[in-house]
Amino acid sequence: MKTKWQDLHDKLYMIAQSQVGNDKVFDYRQLNDIGYPFVDFNDSDLTSLGTKNGGAIQKFNFILNVWSEMEDLKNLSKYAENILSQASKIKGFTLIVNESSMKYTIDRTVTPYIRRAMITLTFR
Repeated sequence: MKTKWQDLHDKLYMIAQSQVGNDKVFDYRQLNDIGYPFVDFNDSDLTSLGTKNGGAIQKFNFILNVWSEMEDLKNLSKYAENILSQASKIKGFTLIVNESSMKYTIDRTVTPYIRRAMITLTFR
């Protein structure tokens, strides 16, 4: 039986695959050259908040990175926004919109430069 964290991870993985392709989504940062665009999972965590009646509310945080070539900003933003939009519709979990975000950056540590969208998703 899957944990709730694993279930959510798998659903996010499938959403990312629907955007960039089945062989372009990774659980970790790739060290080999791979074609753009691709998605990798960054950090994720699970926190539990206690309730008055002794229960716990679990919060799940995932950070996904969408990578693309510099000239492909249009598709990068489309992929990132679609992932965020589809994540809000995952059954069994509630996306906490005011704790989720998207950040666009340019990675200048490589030549040629590449674009990155960092999607932070927080669920309950």
